[in-house]
This record gives sequence, C-alpha cells and structure tokens, in this order.
Amino acid sequence: MTKKVTIKEIARLANASVSTVSRVINDSGYVSIEKRQKIEAAIKSTGYHPSQIARTLSSSHTQTIAVMLPDITNPYFINLIEQISIHSGAEGYQVILMNTDTAGAHKHGDPVTIETNAFANVLERQVDGLIVLGGEIDQVHVNPEYMSALNSLNDQLPVVVISQKDEQCNCLFVERHIDTGMKMIVQHLLSLGYRHIGFLGGQQGIKIADQRISSFKKLMHLYANTSDEDILANNFYIEDGYTGIEPLLQQADLDAVIAMNDQVAIGAMRRLREIGKSVPQDIAIGSADMFAGGEYTTPAITTVNQHDTSLGQIAVKQLLHLINNEPVESLEPRLPELVMRESCGEHQRFTTKDSLS
Repeated sequence: MTKKVTIKEIARLANASVSTVSRVINDSGYVSIEKRQKIEAAIKSTGYHPSQIARTLSSSHTQTIAVMLPDITNPYFINLIEQISIHSGAEGYQVILMNTDTAGAHKHGDPVTIETNAFANVLERQVDGLIVLGGEIDQVHVNPEYMSALNSLNDQLPVVVISQKDEQCNCLFVERHIDTGMKMIVQHLLSLGYRHIGFLGGQQGIKIADQRISSFKKLMHLYANTSDEDILANNFYIEDGYTGIEPLLQQADLDAVIAMNDQVAIGAMRRLREIGKSVPQDIAIGSADMFAGGEYTTPAITTVNQHDTSLGQIAVKQLLHLINNEPVESLEPRLPELVMRESCGEHQRFTTKDSLS
C-alpha cells in the first residue's frame, strides 16, 4: 500500500514550513519562485495531486486564527489588529475577531465570565490558534478562574498573548519595552529643564499602567522631587485626559505632564485650552505611547513610538510556529523611539542651567 503523504511530509522534503506549502497548494499569499519550485517538486515526487494533499490539510487545519480583545474602539488594539491581519493574510490565514466589550465605554457584564465563555467559543470555531490582546490577562492580579481557563485552552490550542508576562500562565507572551519607553520621555522632559512633572492616565491594577507609574516614580526620584499627588491614574481614553488634567493640576503644582498615551494627551490639551492654559507655554504635555493622529493635533504631541507594528508581526510568527509544531524563536520587539514634536516646547524651554549634568 502506498504511504499516505501529509502536508508535513511535503514541508520536510521541500525544507519549508507547513503554512508555506499551504500557500502554494491554495495559490494564496506570496511564496518565492525558488521555494515554490521546491514545494512543487516535492509534491510531484510523491505521486500525489496537490488537491489530495489539500484535503488532508483541511481535515486538521482551517487556516484561520482568532484574535480576542476587550475593546475594539481602543486605538492600541486597532493598530495591533491591523498588523495581525496583514501578517496573517500574507501567510494564508484568515482572522476572526472576538470583541468581548469588557473594557472601554461599552464595558458590560463580568469580564471573567465573558472572557472565559469566549474561550469555549474559540474551540467551537475550530480555529488553528488564538492571539489574546489585553482583557483580564492585563490585570496585575489575574482571576484564578480565568487563568485556569486560559491554561486549559492553551493545552488544546496554540495561544499567544500580547501583554506583560504572567508567571502563572503557560501561554507564549510577546512583551513591550515599557520601562525603556518611560525612561525616554521622562529624561527628555528633564533635559528641557522641567522639574515638576506629573503623570496622567492609566488605571491602577493594570500591568502596563502600574509598570509605567513605577518607572516614572523611580526616574523622578533620581533627578527631582515627586510625590503621589503628582500622579492621577484614571483610565486610558480621551475623556480621561479631559476630565483628569484639571484635578491633577489642582492637587500638584506642575510644569509638565506625561500622559499614559496620545489619547489621554489629546483630552488633556483640549481641557487646558478651555481653562486658558497654553501648551507648551504654560505647561508641557508628553505621551508615553504613540497612537495614529498625534502628529496632527495643535500642538503636535511629543511621544514614544513603542513600535506596536512589530508586536503584531512577532505574535503571528510565533503563533504559526506553534500551529505547525516548529521550534519557537526568541524574538524581541523593536526598542521604543522618542518622537519629538511641539507639545513639550523643545526650543523654548531648554537652558544650560536647567539641563541634566
């Protein structure tokens, strides 16, 4: 009896990944001419027609991945979804979005219940893998029921999480360089002569917010005086910058504020204009996380580019390695980059006397 050829055997013979072989079989996505010729030669040498191999593939792979997120209106998640879709499509995979609405303006219900139920739905959809963007996994203290459900899902399906690592979770994580980014924006403001710097936005108990605030405090203690009154952690959205900047300035005498992200910075600058304060002449505004559109505000926002595009690319690449039972490479996202614009008054504030030694 002739041995039944699987797509993994074709991949081995052609020295290619399973996803690359799939793209050749289904004529979807880019494959180099050299690699395509090797795959076609391997298919021909086995004596099987490509459609037979495709049917073998379809019995175990759906060429789809799920992306689960808590708030589809959040610019951070929107950017990641875009990159995940681009890189998944290039590999011949379709993306199914699962928005749980457990964060943001449309937040409702119990997040743990909603998100654990979503895990069951992921299995029902028979996707090849899952990418998790935020939600309960972003909590500093993750609910044990949620963690158990996520680990159980990971035992049945490849899962990649874009978040700061949680040691209780068995999934593969893609992490951001949070401390490096915060160091860039704090030191930039200090170099311009600002010494009374505050922090606005984020939410206590969320990993990324707690880590940024912790980094902010450590850096400020090195170079200037700071206190808890210099920090107001309310949330991650435009309205939080708008409603939070005035109370922050009432509780602390500040000459500069670092916003959690560009959305918070935009809201803060709007409210400052309404109360007669000019940015950056009266107070400088910087951001710890760049979103699309910050270059078009007045003034344009000085911010930190966290290179979220690389996060999406790495997450897809790692997930496909897991799906195809290939060795997982150690991949680091690009380091953050300071983007200097107008909102910190670079050319107005800097003096030799006030600069850092």
